Amino acid sequence: MLPLKRASLVLIGVAVGFAILALTGWGAARWDGLNAFYRELGSLTPGQADVWVVATRKALHVVLYAALVVVLARWALAGRPHAVREAVLLVGLVALADEGLQLITPHRTARWTDLLVDAAGMAVGAWMASKVRRREGRTT
Repeated sequence: MLPLKRASLVLIGVAVGFAILALTGWGAARWDGLNAFYRELGSLTPGQADVWVVATRKALHVVLYAALVVVLARWALAGRPHAVREAVLLVGLVALADEGLQLITPHRTARWTDLLVDAAGMAVGAWMASKVRRREGRTT
């Protein structure tokens, strides 16, 4: 399969997944449960538990966006001379689409800070993929 076709399949899958999660509100109930877990675990007030939930969500965004860049650069765009840059660009479009969906979804808000967290994840993923490509003797 051609690299761009593989990249398209990955991005379509991610976009459909994000759309389903955003439009069904699936994530909201899960975060309420995590808030209760943190309150029980550390005898935290609801406000303190909210801080931990937000930190967990942001950390997950960094990890997931980093992983998406690595997957695209290493598998979907493998063999292309600038695979890491192209992966970052494509994942950046996914982040913009995610925030755009939140603008039109009830009970959700789009925030610039979320895009910055996603960008941090993309930077981590680009760094990881670049390290591997350099080890293999390829350019980024």
